[in-house]
Amino acid sequence: MMKRPTILIVDDDKDFLEMLEIAFRKHFIVIAEPNTENIIKIVSRIQIDILLLDVMLGTEDCRYLCR
Repeated sequence: MMKRPTILIVDDDKDFLEMLEIAFRKHFIVIAEPNTENIIKIVSRIQIDILLLDVMLGTEDCRYLCR
């Protein structure tokens, strides 16, 4: 049995985040985060296969997280 890939979803719209989590959880291990504070900690502990990122969280440009 193959392990499901892990997807990290980051979005500050909690309703949208919940909808995405529900949509993806059948095929992925889903980690959903509403802000960027914990992202660096998460990716340093867990191998993330896919990052689904809202580029603008409030006024913060989050493209730096892809590096």
